[in-house]
Amino acid sequence: MFQSRPGKPQFQKDPWHFIKHDNNPSIHVSNDADHTRMRRTIAHAFSEKALKDQEPIMHTYTDMLIKRLGEAATTVGTTNIKQWYKWALFDMFGDLCFNQPFGCLEAGKSHPWIDLLTEAIGSFYFLGLARRVPGAQSLLMAMVPKKKMEQAEWHTKYSIDLADRRIAMKTDRADFMSAILKHNDTEKGLSLPEIHSTTGVFIPGGSDTVSTSLTGTTYLLLKHPDKLRTLVEEIRSSYKSVEEITVYSTSSLKYLTAVIYEGLRTYPPVATNLPREVPEGGAIVCGMYLPGGVSNPERRSS
Repeated sequence: MFQSRPGKPQFQKDPWHFIKHDNNPSIHVSNDADHTRMRRTIAHAFSEKALKDQEPIMHTYTDMLIKRLGEAATTVGTTNIKQWYKWALFDMFGDLCFNQPFGCLEAGKSHPWIDLLTEAIGSFYFLGLARRVPGAQSLLMAMVPKKKMEQAEWHTKYSIDLADRRIAMKTDRADFMSAILKHNDTEKGLSLPEIHSTTGVFIPGGSDTVSTSLTGTTYLLLKHPDKLRTLVEEIRSSYKSVEEITVYSTSSLKYLTAVIYEGLRTYPPVATNLPREVPEGGAIVCGMYLPGGVSNPERRSS
């Protein structure tokens, strides 16, 4: 985990890797001041009170997931657990972000946005590659498949439309957007384009990454039945009913916490590196001097 260095120049995110698609800062591509400002507002959506208020929405989809998995196990036989995890989380985050569930669990099939997201993310890597090759950017951009660019544009427009529709709703329901809008200061909060970019990140960031981690963790538990038995025993001995299982009651389960951390360590949900750039003047990292401007091996050799 990257940590700040008080009183010293910070390692900023590598601009060649973290691509900004317009002039508006977003929660994952911004300078320190903008990131602090935006995070201060967004944090209200993940406060203890907000999570408690949002818990009924989460229970709706976890309960439906368990029900549908039970049905699939008795009728289908072999079950693609990753697909079911992704459907559940896509539905859940769609509801939490936009008050717009996508019906994947109910229908037992993907929404077009799920399949498109993977393709759209691929187009962003084409753009990043093109920017890294001096003098060849125009040529490489011409080689980016037109379909990938169209998919990226569709993803951006669709997420903006959903955000605008949710903002226009008159509702008291507790979700991510209500928390952001309630605490959004006109001077120090998020602009409308910043809300668009942030909520557009929530869907792939919440559904795809978590489903990847859950799938890897489930695989490990099934490969090690003794560890699965220990986990099941801890959970079942800690609760008298399903209703007692909440976001905060599970945080006290030590073995469950260890299983989650081990799953994240073994199957990190973000497969790529997240490079930062050494500040001007260089810095010592793990006893090694790195010159200013270095980010990764590709940049170091250029």
